[in-house]
Amino acid sequence: MARTESDREDLYEEFRSATKKWELKLTDEDSPIVLGIRKDNRLSLYFGPDPCFHYDSHNLLLRAFKDGALFRTQGHTLARLVRTRTAETTTLNRTDLAPADLTQFLNDMNSRITEFLNAIAEKKYRIVRTNSDEEHLNEAANRLQEIGQFQNPLAPAYPTKRK
Repeated sequence: MARTESDREDLYEEFRSATKKWELKLTDEDSPIVLGIRKDNRLSLYFGPDPCFHYDSHNLLLRAFKDGALFRTQGHTLARLVRTRTAETTTLNRTDLAPADLTQFLNDMNSRITEFLNAIAEKKYRIVRTNSDEEHLNEAANRLQEIGQFQNPLAPAYPTKRK
């Protein structure tokens, strides 16, 4: 685990694992949005460095970064992971979200995605950089549309060594 972290300066350039990616500038947004699909068909959406959401190939949420915390799927909820640093140590503190907190998180996520999809549908964006075409951008937008329709939009829990 890194001892220090720095702000992400160029998310598009850093997102090297994406085989299809777009940096978009929405008419009503200051920060660019980066959307990408990896070779294994996982989908990632960055609203700047925070928030960002990462989905599996079935459009289920794997992990996210929001309000300075990392969130990771547990299958039925999300674990909120926060680093606490001292001069000597770094500790990763974990808290599973309560049902009300999970609902709020998912509502916030879906609201951001809906705003993004509305801007795409209304052509209120410009492509700043891409390594793909607009047809693939529409396919990625269709995948994002599915996310809000899931009863449980969380991917299965990551396998761990703990029993």
